[in-house]
Amino acid sequence: MTRTLAFLICLFWSSTKVSAQQLSAKYAETISAEDLRRHLTYIASDELEGRDTGSEGQRKAAEYIANHFKSLGLTAIAPQSDGSKGYFQKFNLYKNGWQDAYIKIGDGKRMHFKEFFPNGIVNIPTEITTELILVKNASEMNDVEGKGVLFFETDDKESTKAITAAAFDAGVSTVFIISNADENRFKTLAAERQAVLSRYNRMRLEATDNTSQPSKSPSFVVSSALAAEMLGVSHQKLMKAKSGKKTLKNATVTLKSQRGDELVETMNVMGFMEGTDRKDEVIVITAHYDHVGIDKKGEIYNGADDDGSGTCSILELAEAFAKAKAAGNGPRRSILFMTVTGEEKGLLGSRYFTDVDPVIPLKQLVCDLNIDMIGRVDKEHADNDKYVYLIGSDKLSSELHAISEKANKESIDFDLDYTFNDPDDPNRFYYRSDHYNFAKNKIPVIFYFTGVHEDYHRPGDDVEKIMFPKYQQIVRLVFHTAWELANRDERIVVDSNKK
Repeated sequence: MTRTLAFLICLFWSSTKVSAQQLSAKYAETISAEDLRRHLTYIASDELEGRDTGSEGQRKAAEYIANHFKSLGLTAIAPQSDGSKGYFQKFNLYKNGWQDAYIKIGDGKRMHFKEFFPNGIVNIPTEITTELILVKNASEMNDVEGKGVLFFETDDKESTKAITAAAFDAGVSTVFIISNADENRFKTLAAERQAVLSRYNRMRLEATDNTSQPSKSPSFVVSSALAAEMLGVSHQKLMKAKSGKKTLKNATVTLKSQRGDELVETMNVMGFMEGTDRKDEVIVITAHYDHVGIDKKGEIYNGADDDGSGTCSILELAEAFAKAKAAGNGPRRSILFMTVTGEEKGLLGSRYFTDVDPVIPLKQLVCDLNIDMIGRVDKEHADNDKYVYLIGSDKLSSELHAISEKANKESIDFDLDYTFNDPDDPNRFYYRSDHYNFAKNKIPVIFYFTGVHEDYHRPGDDVEKIMFPKYQQIVRLVFHTAWELANRDERIVVDSNKK
């Protein structure tokens, strides 16, 4: 009798195990290259203009993701300002830039980076009114103290710098360098200058004190059309003055170039699937859906691989689990599907979730599976696309690492490359994607990655170059791993503390 009972128990657990494996395989097969391509064709399209953080393109991507979560029946859990719950975890970023900058002529304002632009980081926090004087060279700095000096740029950059220096040595309030460029070329120059200076406008989660001191040597480049308007003369008369044929009367303008925090509205997108008997334990699956936008030449960085590939993986993983749940095979543990913003600006969206507003208490989070760039190959694997880099799987939980290895062996059987898991890896990829904000809080992670390629952060990162059969397989691997984590009897242990 005892032997019979033992046999029946073994048979029961064996059949249960086989059934679980069969279910995992069944729903993993619903993840298709065709669906991934369909989603990615929109997410990485020109219409979204590179999904820069806080941009209209990023908001369109967020709407697309939220609508997909809603269509699957995922629960909205992010608190909204009106007390309801939504799919968007909205928050503000802060970017140091120009809050208010203009040249006022009469009742009209001329905005910077259009008809004029600053030479460097110029801060004039309150309006100043200055008398203007047109000079030809450094020897004409007589009776200019406290005034604004205009001069035409020279072909020699050092000469232009010398005239500017002489003006400030003479005590001028402001320098305006009149560009020799025509109207179209000047617009291009202004846009290029804006792109260069924006590199100093790093986004942050925290606001800063905006009491920065005014610039001691504020200088601007103005178009010749604006210079004529500032001096109250025709463009033709200004050009004659440049050649020495006319002397102009002085004029007065008011200007401002206030630096400070620019508020950038953005959001993480969340879809929640409640588990059954272990619903208070939560698996998190993440990818960032923003990218870097448009460059100074107007080229769109579509970010198909970085990280359109991860974003669309989340959509397909959510759909596969939703199909399982609809058929009565929902996960025992809850799953949070989350696409985060601000990764390209310093992992800001995931940090907001873990450090500022964890919608789900961190102690309930079992692990984070993070997907960032899995649609291409790097040069080290040019002859073998059946691989994926895994980073972090063994750093906090030996069980997570073992589950990952087993899931791979029993499903796609790719080469799992741990090159970048080395603590001495000079690339420091472990610290460079959103999983790190979970890992630093002792939440086990796996980072799925296929390496950097020639189109990394370049305009060529397009859908046409994505290797969809390979991409599909890696998403299926993530599904198998998540399935086991969500349905096993015991929560994985945190038993190591590797850096």
